[in-house]
Amino acid sequence: MFRNNLRLPLKLIALGISSSLMMNASYAEIIFNAKVMGPVTNIYSMKESGELKALTQNKYWRDVQQDVSQTGQVIFVSNRQDELKPDIHRTSESLHLYLRQSATGHVEQITDGSFNSVEPLFSPNGQYVVYKRVAKGKPNELVVKSLSPVNSSQVLLLASQVTGFSWSPSGDSIAVTYVESGISKLSLLGLTNQQETNLLRVQWSSKELESTSNKMDDVFSGQYVSPSFSPDGQYIAFIRHPNQQSSFRQLSVIHLETEKVVNMALPKAQVQAPIQWNDASDQLLYSALVNYRFRYDESKMDRVYEGAMEVFESNLKGQTKQLTNSGAMHFRPVYSPDERQIAYLFSDRLGDNRQFALRVMTLADAHEKELFNKVSVQSTLIWR
Repeated sequence: MFRNNLRLPLKLIALGISSSLMMNASYAEIIFNAKVMGPVTNIYSMKESGELKALTQNKYWRDVQQDVSQTGQVIFVSNRQDELKPDIHRTSESLHLYLRQSATGHVEQITDGSFNSVEPLFSPNGQYVVYKRVAKGKPNELVVKSLSPVNSSQVLLLASQVTGFSWSPSGDSIAVTYVESGISKLSLLGLTNQQETNLLRVQWSSKELESTSNKMDDVFSGQYVSPSFSPDGQYIAFIRHPNQQSSFRQLSVIHLETEKVVNMALPKAQVQAPIQWNDASDQLLYSALVNYRFRYDESKMDRVYEGAMEVFESNLKGQTKQLTNSGAMHFRPVYSPDERQIAYLFSDRLGDNRQFALRVMTLADAHEKELFNKVSVQSTLIWR
């Protein structure tokens, strides 16, 4: 339903950075979430010079899901409280949005209330943030918040489940995937005309598909998730998530002018979010599970995961190439600003990892380097 309505010195070895890489880095800045101790996470950046910097620094809370504006402001989600340390007897937590100023490092809480605020994304001009508000037993809310000159918020969408959203390059619309009344939709929300334009819809149950709408997807039953606008604004990439375990998560791209949908040629692989476009809007970077299965090992009394998570690159013709092939876990890949390298989270095994390593790989020769080995499992990556 569309609604119109303190920085401290850091010991590099202790933090897990390889000192041998300090002078050889060819990146500008990678922003990620470092594991401090237990569940505590801080936001770090690693600059082109090799300097490691804590953008947030605390001993008690989890700072996650960050996004960075073009001016260097950082917005993130945290379970921070006014008390100095958490209550170990608490059975719930509140997640709110915090804004860090690039010039001063000052951090300010910008949301409150009973809802949890998650998954913030800056608008292209950095003046707005779109995010999701969630609360048990209530519909998800997609909210846009103005940061300047007036601090105000507006609910754009109410739905039983919001499964992803992405700003258009112009900042005048938002691509969103959501589920409502058993139907999953991929839509555009216009911020100037206050209108929703539905692009695709599909039945989320295994019932017979409705045939009365020309927007109804007859390829599968499931839901759409993780939309991603191309930099030129002509395409939206998204993932088809099936409701049957025997089916596979598939990467698809829709051309907005023609509404033609291209499915990426990646059979028997489970595509993972996020999806990143290159600057030319003709390649997509992502990870996918291949030959994946799990079983319960009675002797170990634990699950055993088989297969791998590898990095892939696809073009708009549906042609796909595999960039990693180590049989390990490569997760959440991103391009370097010059697109000659990629960064990703790495583990030598699938399953319940307690931390990842941050690695970069040169695309020309597939040469890998490990930069940091204490990355939070909740980390996202931004290379800017």
